[in-house]
Amino acid sequence: MSDGPIAAGENILVYADERATYLHVYRPGGRFECHHGAVDMPEALYWGDVLETMKGVPLAILRPSHAEVLTLLKRRTTVVYPKEAGRILLEMGVRSGGRYGEVGSGSGAMTSILAWMTGPEGRIYSRERVENHFDQACKNIERFGVSDRVDLELRDVARQGWGVDGLDAVFVDVPEPWSIVPAALDALDSGGIWVSLSPTVDQIVRTERALFQAGFARRTMLELFERKWKLFPGRTRPGDRMIGHTAFLLTARRVGDMGFVRREQTRRKRR
Repeated sequence: MSDGPIAAGENILVYADERATYLHVYRPGGRFECHHGAVDMPEALYWGDVLETMKGVPLAILRPSHAEVLTLLKRRTTVVYPKEAGRILLEMGVRSGGRYGEVGSGSGAMTSILAWMTGPEGRIYSRERVENHFDQACKNIERFGVSDRVDLELRDVARQGWGVDGLDAVFVDVPEPWSIVPAALDALDSGGIWVSLSPTVDQIVRTERALFQAGFARRTMLELFERKWKLFPGRTRPGDRMIGHTAFLLTARRVGDMGFVRREQTRRKRR
């Protein structure tokens, strides 16, 4: 439990069980309602408090993790799963004070996580071409208090570019990632990192080819799996259901020396 009460307007996780978990904005004196009943929020609320609904069901008040934000935040687009989000951050080398580009803002959840990780000195240049997705992203980014770290624009990066350069890395989550390669080449600093997320092999193959032709080296493809387990004393076992394939990650580095990239490609063919 933290020393002070939860601030008004902060996001809280209202938890009854795995089938009843809700992301909620805390308002002192406000009301939360779900199928377990309603509960009036106290004037002072602390992490770990347990409140009882009018139906007598206890609800724990927890601090939401980044993974829970990704999966529970209101969205209009397909979610980036936590198993991929963590690897995306690692592959991008996200650090405090860094400058990163994103295309395909979607719900703004991944944008917010990137902004949290870069800290107040960092900057995220996020671009979205679909207006209703852009509007939703604006609301969610403001909701999580990171608007001051995010430069969000309604912009077609494939045609207009990012509008900035010298970026440390870019994250691409659009149906045609290969169309973003020229813009990434212009926006990334020398040695900068490309990370894209695609559900099909066809998208990966076409994007990898575009990256090769643009002079990106160290191109790698990765698929991640995750399986939850049921925790019961005496009969702990894997879960009955599993989310299998969701997407592939493609990473690459901006080199700019096409001779090096061709030599690397030749060595790859020999392996």
